[in-house]
Amino acid sequence: MANTVIIGAQWGDEGKGKIVDMLSAQSGLIVRFQGGNNAGHTIKVQGKETILHLIPSGILHEGKNCLIGNGVVLDPFVFLKEVDELAAKGIDVSPSRLGISKKTHLIMPYHKSLDNAREAKRAGKKIGTTGRGIGPCYEDKASRVGLRAGDLTNPQLVREKVHHALLEKNVLLRELYKYDTLDENQVCEELLAIAPRITPYLKDASSEIQKAQAAGQDILFEGAQGIHLDIDHGTYPFVTSSSTVASSAAAGSGVGPSALERVVGIVKAYTTRVGSGPFPTELEDDTGRYIQTNGHEFGATTGRPRRCGWLDVVILRETVRKEADGQGEFDRELGKEHHFGHVELHVRPLPRGTGNRVLVGDFLPADEAEARKLLPKPLLDAALEGVRDALQSGALTGYPVEDVEVTLTAVERREGQTTVPGCHMAAGMALREALAAASPVALEPLMKVEISVPDEFLGAAISLFGTRGGKVENILDHAGLKLVQGLAPLSKLFGFSTDLRSATQGRAGLMMRFERFDVI
Repeated sequence: MANTVIIGAQWGDEGKGKIVDMLSAQSGLIVRFQGGNNAGHTIKVQGKETILHLIPSGILHEGKNCLIGNGVVLDPFVFLKEVDELAAKGIDVSPSRLGISKKTHLIMPYHKSLDNAREAKRAGKKIGTTGRGIGPCYEDKASRVGLRAGDLTNPQLVREKVHHALLEKNVLLRELYKYDTLDENQVCEELLAIAPRITPYLKDASSEIQKAQAAGQDILFEGAQGIHLDIDHGTYPFVTSSSTVASSAAAGSGVGPSALERVVGIVKAYTTRVGSGPFPTELEDDTGRYIQTNGHEFGATTGRPRRCGWLDVVILRETVRKEADGQGEFDRELGKEHHFGHVELHVRPLPRGTGNRVLVGDFLPADEAEARKLLPKPLLDAALEGVRDALQSGALTGYPVEDVEVTLTAVERREGQTTVPGCHMAAGMALREALAAASPVALEPLMKVEISVPDEFLGAAISLFGTRGGKVENILDHAGLKLVQGLAPLSKLFGFSTDLRSATQGRAGLMMRFERFDVI
């Protein structure tokens, strides 16, 4: 199956847990690489529902090993609660098959207090956090003052870190947020009391993954939330506190990017979102409520109803800025058969709207019969198909890639060794390497905008349009009104209709349609 990264291609709740559960049967090791216990992966096995917030979904498969990577922030109390619940169902959750990276940061009680205090203070500008302390924990990680799981083996270090943390956190809670402070001794004693149950699970995650690779096992990397909640590439500030895109699987688990051989993005037939933030296709009518009710769209973590709307395919694209080369070599056992493939290729950007081209370079003779002697058609076709498949998942965000030309420059054939699956896998590896080196960039949808407005509000409408990145292309007279035509990025048009009505005393009309994808 190859090492595979599972990501959500929307705002989360796409059904990643079910896909991970299905693919776990073909994997030896399942690694959770980011997020905290705000995940809610719901799985039904033999009619019994299991909701996992921290432990990888693959734990339900007998004989499969699971890891919580360093990119995760872990609430130790929630972890033990899940362990106990799974054990009560007869599932083996012993340290022999479940591990926690020693580098995983711990969510502390003061993180949860800060999370809730800040959200309460935001009043009408809430982000929609789950209140699990995840964001403040990632803050401490970045500030280099956090507790890591490995610290639990040193009680004195725990006490020192908690002491220094509460010197600051209690002042913030008391003076800024008017919130209850925490007792230092109580925080330490409660954590140290459960430490003996946590420490047997501590492992060097990188080494565990390397062992699995050396044993020829396929590895499944499990993400949480969705790419539109990514801290860098999502609908900021209405995002989570970690990187949810496919590339974070490497950093969040302790492997090199070459270990990520395939990316699978999960999309639901409709779109949902929990919490605040833009949602262009949201349905606030009977249809939306129908989807919500019949789709059981209520948060597995919070119980909050999810906002529902149509599938928004228009925002799922990426491209590259420059030319680059890539090569990939696949040489391993799949099942009981050995497969080999080596592919080299070149990528270059094409003008917007061109589409993709996959070509065969001049490394083969012009005479077709001679070319087939050197490289049989099934092997060449497998390499081409591997490229086409890999173009469905870009290097930056996992979006499909557009307006790129890919030219095969070499396909190595080793007599008796090179196989169709090997060529397919090698081509995908080569393309991913090339795309990563070719300055990948997200393509945003550009919208054709038409504003109809009375003459006295023309200036206000144009000015407001300009603040949203709009470029006026034409101004026409139409039915006693001014018709402003132009282009603007969709990402900057959220709430534009409301602002336009306010700026024109409700007398402006607005029409928008998708024009093209482009780099903004």
